[in-house]
Amino acid sequence: MIGAAMGNEAARDGARIGGPILRADGLTKDYQMGEVTVRALKDASFEINEGEFVVILGPSGSGKSTLLNILGGMDSPTAGRFFMGGDDISAYDDRRLTEYRRYSVGFVFQFYNLMPNLTARENVELATEISLDPMDIGDIMGRVGLGEREDHFPSQLSGGEQQRVSIARAIAKNPKALLCDEPTGALDFKTGVSILQLLKDVNRDLRMTVIVITHNSDIAGMGDRVIRIRSGEIIENSVNTEPVEPKDIRW
Repeated sequence: MIGAAMGNEAARDGARIGGPILRADGLTKDYQMGEVTVRALKDASFEINEGEFVVILGPSGSGKSTLLNILGGMDSPTAGRFFMGGDDISAYDDRRLTEYRRYSVGFVFQFYNLMPNLTARENVELATEISLDPMDIGDIMGRVGLGEREDHFPSQLSGGEQQRVSIARAIAKNPKALLCDEPTGALDFKTGVSILQLLKDVNRDLRMTVIVITHNSDIAGMGDRVIRIRSGEIIENSVNTEPVEPKDIRW
């Protein structure tokens, strides 16, 4: 069941979930649309613990992608602060934000964003070349189930296989957190469930913090923490004491 955001950590997997790794304090983001100011994010405050599987849930236009872009260092807040491992990322200049994106976070997008003229393995190698402490590529390709497909080009792979390459690329650089923007949005149900299972396995086996944003409320059941956002505001931040397995999700 989903309970209060505080006080339930001890009931969960202590070997996997550690102390706070990410903290948002009053994050606000405004966009100027001609003479109109649009507030996409309003005073968002929360903590995420190391090793958690977090689902950020909200409808289209709710501000969840804006929030993920700020957490990933791809955008800066208009107001508020954001910390990763104690470092104030919101105070970084462009050079330090580039380093943050390279070394601290991995990205998984809805439409894969692979280099079409590179093989699956070469796409993953690109990420390890800019990493301070990369993981073994052979091990990663095996983990994502592409050990026998690593020499294929994206055009020779199914949508699910391309998303597995995208995940392999993201985790190969050994980031502190994996940020996933609607990772099942372009996939059918069966393939989507397999991708969610892969992300859960990465979370459990590598003890990597995984943050998934989605509009699909059924996916929330697999999160250790669920952050619901609507009209730019966080309306719920709760701990799920009994997460379900991806195979038990239906939508």
